[in-house]
Amino acid sequence: MAVMLLRDGVIALLAAIGLTVILWGAAELIFRKREGHSAAVVVLPMCGTAVEYDLQTLLAQRRRLGSDAAIVLLDRGLSDEDRRRAEWLTKRYEGVVLLTADELTEYWKRT
Repeated sequence: MAVMLLRDGVIALLAAIGLTVILWGAAELIFRKREGHSAAVVVLPMCGTAVEYDLQTLLAQRRRLGSDAAIVLLDRGLSDEDRRRAEWLTKRYEGVVLLTADELTEYWKRT
C-alpha cells in the first residue's frame, strides 16, 4: 500500500513538472519580445583544421536567437582539404561565407 502511494506520488510529481515545462515554453513563445533587426557578423578564424563543431554551435545560437547574423569563416592558413570542406559548409548553410583576411576588409565595406 505504501509503495503504491509512493509510486503514485512520484508519477504525479513528474507529471506536474512536465506540464510546467510545457506551459513555460508556450508562454515564452507567446510573450517573447522581438528585438528590432540588427546587423551582426560573427567571424570564426580557421587555421590548420576545419572547425565544424564551432560552426554548428554558432548556427544553433543563431537559430535560438532568431537572428540572421552572417557567419564568416576566416581562412587563416587552411590546408587544401580543409578549405574544400569549409567551402562545402558555406554551400550547405545559408549565411555562412568563407573569406581570406584581404577579402574580409572588402566584406566589411559592403555590409
